[in-house]
Amino acid sequence: MKINYLLHKNLKLALLSLFIPVITVSGNYPGVSPGGNIDIFPAPEVTEKGKWIWYPGDFDIWLHTLVGGRRQEKAQPYPPFWRVDAPFALVKFDKTYELEKPEKIKIYADGRFHVRIDGRVAYDFDPLAFELPAGKHRLDFLIENYETFPSLLVQGKSLFTDESWNVTNQNFKFYKAASGKFKDPLKPPSTFSLEYKPISATVIQNDRNSQLIDFGKETFGKVIVEKLAGKGMLALYYGETKQEALAMKDAETYDFIDVDWNISENCTTETRAFRYIYAVKEGDTSFDKISGLYEYLPVEYRGHFECSDELLNKIYDISLYTLHLNTREFHLDGIKRDRWIWSGDAYQSYLMNFYTFFDEDVNKRTFYALRG
Repeated sequence: MKINYLLHKNLKLALLSLFIPVITVSGNYPGVSPGGNIDIFPAPEVTEKGKWIWYPGDFDIWLHTLVGGRRQEKAQPYPPFWRVDAPFALVKFDKTYELEKPEKIKIYADGRFHVRIDGRVAYDFDPLAFELPAGKHRLDFLIENYETFPSLLVQGKSLFTDESWNVTNQNFKFYKAASGKFKDPLKPPSTFSLEYKPISATVIQNDRNSQLIDFGKETFGKVIVEKLAGKGMLALYYGETKQEALAMKDAETYDFIDVDWNISENCTTETRAFRYIYAVKEGDTSFDKISGLYEYLPVEYRGHFECSDELLNKIYDISLYTLHLNTREFHLDGIKRDRWIWSGDAYQSYLMNFYTFFDEDVNKRTFYALRG
């Protein structure tokens, strides 16, 4: 079964896009031929144990390929200029179990797979009611996924996927499987996404064909141009300061939106870092307003600092906000231009993270991404 699914660097002192699930089914589902596609499949009630597992580092390395390729400079893609590793596309999961009586399990895999019990391939089975024979047996899943990476979820009362399973990339070396907080059958790790919340802005300069918009503080996310219509082009120049945004093509980042439609509609950009946006209309274009979606990694603020010096308190607060902006899928060097992982920046972020958020997962993801 396959479920296809900016602050400046000097301030460092401090899906994922929306995913549309498409399910490819292997086995005998009622009303669905083996290998057929269905667009809607109700998520089963989670009563059994089990969580998604994968080959150690695969999730982090795959995520790094996405994040590392998102950098843009002056409206041009800017891919990494070093070797970028990819996850293993074919892996085998292994578990030896012992049952007093037969038991049924539910199988979910992000990729094409087959099952073997004691070396024998299982045929003509229902993945949501796969029966395990009683006794001591070896259960193997061979999964291939060349689009994201292979992962597996088995739900059952006695047998289920967790870190006790073994996994190999077919080199005959087995390691303990990696896992995380992914337990939903229809949300494998490849659907990982940061969270969003709406943010608004104020127009501080309004001319005939342009607007200077202020979001109040440096932020990161997607820009929404509401009720955009007409024929022409809309340029969005981003800046940490008014001067940078007003510098237009001398700014580090900007977007050009081609407009050619009569009915107004909302237009959403890719993620950008900005406080100010200078929106310039060319041709017969119009829009209602510009807002945004703040994109962030949910973290718990565990550390706190406060003293009698208000200036020092303000410095700490700005540093804390900067750290959170750059604590994302990984510890980034900065959110505006590079948006990459550099070892030096990551090293200090590991330490600050320990006494600020203590989010061990982002540290681990960054380690794996840097190691490759």
